[in-house]
Amino acid sequence: MRRLRKSKKIHEAKKYWHELSHILTVYAEIIVHTDDITMDIRDDGVGVFCIPSREIFERITPNSKPIGLVFRDGSFLVVKEIFEYGYPNERAAEPDIYFHEYGYHYQRPQDGTFFRYDYHPEVGSSETHPLYHLHATGWKEGANDLPQVPPRYRSPCLL
Repeated sequence: MRRLRKSKKIHEAKKYWHELSHILTVYAEIIVHTDDITMDIRDDGVGVFCIPSREIFERITPNSKPIGLVFRDGSFLVVKEIFEYGYPNERAAEPDIYFHEYGYHYQRPQDGTFFRYDYHPEVGSSETHPLYHLHATGWKEGANDLPQVPPRYRSPCLL
């Protein structure tokens, strides 16, 4: 098994954070508000990047106030990425950033709709919960929760 120095893994994780921060500045003209960004690198080099936090990502409801990246039209995006710099598999010739888990939740409260793109391999079975999948649906006016089991559309790996 090929190994990388911990200092190299941490350096590359920080470099990836800077790339993400740069992307936010590129789209600054359509973003009216950005909540706190949660960034952390564990001792083993695994990085976390969330806007605003993993806990909030898991608790979004139809009644959630726009949070995370809030856009001019009142829609918002909440982000969760858990990543590492290394060899994603034995076939990889070069190390790179790869993802242990991620999720991107975009919601349009004004329309009662959302979509969410996820990769979280520790959840469910491949028949009912594909590794890479997109949720896209709406909710009825007055709903307090997003649909418990919104349709999951199998998707290719996009990252």
